[in-house]
Amino acid sequence: MGKFHAGADEPKENYVGSMELGSKGSVPRERRANVRLNRVLAIALGLDDNFCSTVAVDLSVSGFQVATSFPLQPGQIVPVKLHLSNTLPIEGTAEIKWCEKLDLGLFRLGCQFEEMKSLDDFERLCKFVEKERLNADGLSTEVPPTLELATQVTLRTLTDQEIDRFAVLGKISELLNGCYELQELLDKALKITVEATGAERGMLLLDRGGADYEIPAFHAQTQSGDKNFSRCVVERVESSGQPLLSLDAQRDERLSGSNSLRVMGTRSILCIPITSRKRSFGYMYLDSSVRAGALTQSDLKLAAVIAGMAASAIERAEDFSILVQNEKLAAMGTLTAGLLHELSNPLGSILGLGELLHMEVGGELTEELLEEARRCRSLVQDLLRLSRKGPVKLSLIQLEDVVGAAVNAVKTELDRNDVELILEQEAHLPPVMGNPDHLRQVLLNLLSNAIYEAGKKEDGKVEIRLKCTGPELLLVVADNGDGIPAASLNKLSDPFFTTKGPDEGTGLGLTIIQRIVTEHGGTLSAENRCDRGALFRVVLPLAETRSDKIVS
Repeated sequence: MGKFHAGADEPKENYVGSMELGSKGSVPRERRANVRLNRVLAIALGLDDNFCSTVAVDLSVSGFQVATSFPLQPGQIVPVKLHLSNTLPIEGTAEIKWCEKLDLGLFRLGCQFEEMKSLDDFERLCKFVEKERLNADGLSTEVPPTLELATQVTLRTLTDQEIDRFAVLGKISELLNGCYELQELLDKALKITVEATGAERGMLLLDRGGADYEIPAFHAQTQSGDKNFSRCVVERVESSGQPLLSLDAQRDERLSGSNSLRVMGTRSILCIPITSRKRSFGYMYLDSSVRAGALTQSDLKLAAVIAGMAASAIERAEDFSILVQNEKLAAMGTLTAGLLHELSNPLGSILGLGELLHMEVGGELTEELLEEARRCRSLVQDLLRLSRKGPVKLSLIQLEDVVGAAVNAVKTELDRNDVELILEQEAHLPPVMGNPDHLRQVLLNLLSNAIYEAGKKEDGKVEIRLKCTGPELLLVVADNGDGIPAASLNKLSDPFFTTKGPDEGTGLGLTIIQRIVTEHGGTLSAENRCDRGALFRVVLPLAETRSDKIVS
């Protein structure tokens, strides 16, 4: 049974009530206003083992006023039963704070709740007061307040010392949200948590799609640089979605199957998921080999709060990064508009001269020259499309024709890099709605990247597979190169991000084809193959399944 102390509801229009949970101390009543109702409710006051029925007014979560035919002395504690609408009464005790004599032999009493029968009674009171307040204000009860009333009450009743402690968390939030670089943010969040909990070591384990967790941040209070951790602990947290605290990992039956904990000599351990409302980022792993109980339940709660702050700060840093990238793209749009204008005339001249040369000389070399010149013009136009999105003209096309044209265009590149091309495609595939030039650009980009990676191997191979999978066509481009670094899997479509050297890639290729595939109503995904190499999937809906079947 919990104590719920509150300021008395005095008969003053400017009265400011307050309430303190679980403490016998008083709270300055002038701190914050309390939500009060004008509704009349039935209430029973216990006197000499009997309950006297009357009515309560001016109800709040702190207390109420009643009218009685008898006086009660201030400081007197009486049992109460407050009857709400269509529910069981709220039971507890109340303290008489003041007594005022009225006409006709009546008395008005100011009462504050002293003790509730249960926490459930207190929560029901908070919900009732909040609901009635919203109705009285003409607000929809379907729209919840930013803070629940119970939370508002808790905030109103903070002592000065508790507010000072609360300000420390505000300072931590300020430190985390002052970081705009992701690595700096991760380092700072981990270091703050390790220092706040007194852990011996701490590390962040992020899941970025690779075969193992990435450890982008590590901090130790000692000289230890050992980054080993217990997979048993992390797997338990991953499967449950809940933090794990072990006061003594050597005797914890939950972790009896972990040999690594015994080898490392870990005594106290704490692992917390780093999650936001949108997604899960990974885990914060803290441990200590000094003694059992070095990390406590309080440390778990504190670390969970900091982990939540860190998750929000990570999302904010990522959003900021996207804004910066969009600014770059906007500047790139202005630049490419000028480039397109300046390059249109010389490219047109090169194409014209190339066609004349091909007519007079002929041969594969001149045809390749024309093809590369057309490709240059297409690339410039795609850069312009990246920053100035316009409507895409779609028509019925056979995707195998696009694949054939792209394969012919990369034959020289395959020979130059000594890479074998393996093509598997089903016959008589249904058509899709698409732009053949844009889809060809998608395939050329994927093939160029695959050939680049496969060319690093002596037995370099690139595979193209095209087949129908129900209402969609699946196009797969795979290579047997070194694969995609785990940290890069989630960044491949980010503008200007590239795994190539500074003189080998711009980081715009996958960004462009991601947008093209999306414009065609499809999806683009990447993964590492089981053996080795990377695999890209392009999924496009069949023309018969699309609602926009208009041929442009």
